[in-house]
Amino acid sequence: MYKKTIIIIVIAIIFFFIGAGSSYLYQAKKCSLTADPNNTFTAGWEAAKERLRETGLVQISQNQAEFTSLTGKVVKKLKDSMEISTPAVGPLANPDLNIRIIDMDTQTKIYKIIEKNSEEFEQELALFNQQFSNEQIVNNPNAPIPPSRFKQVVAHNDDIEKGQMVTIATNEDVKEIKRFTAKEITIRY
Repeated sequence: MYKKTIIIIVIAIIFFFIGAGSSYLYQAKKCSLTADPNNTFTAGWEAAKERLRETGLVQISQNQAEFTSLTGKVVKKLKDSMEISTPAVGPLANPDLNIRIIDMDTQTKIYKIIEKNSEEFEQELALFNQQFSNEQIVNNPNAPIPPSRFKQVVAHNDDIEKGQMVTIATNEDVKEIKRFTAKEITIRY
């Protein structure tokens, strides 16, 4: 009886290893037949975007508008460049583009938005109210525009500091560009 039990256990172990080995070989062969050497992350990413486009869960236009300006927070400031952290331009945008490198040259214009003093703002508001009461407002393209509490003044490269919010304008589409030269920089706060 004891010998019979040992033989049954040995045969069970042998069949177990034969089954496990054949399963492993079958899976390895199956994977090698379906593996595509050109299947990269990018191909998968494009397929995922195409599937989302087909299902309508995310609207992804082939002809998305150009991005010629970005707003972000200054993360690092160097002499003639800076890094800014920007929000993603879309739900499936490249996350590497959340940090952009902005170069500045002699042609780059830099402005700072500052709050007007209350006297200046009150004068502009009084003038607006006077014009507003005298103008015919309905369908008038020349109707007076209310004054802003802020004004834009010329600034310099040294005025840009880490932690400030800036708006960068450029002449090119920067939607997929990590590093570019700014045409205009506006320091928000």
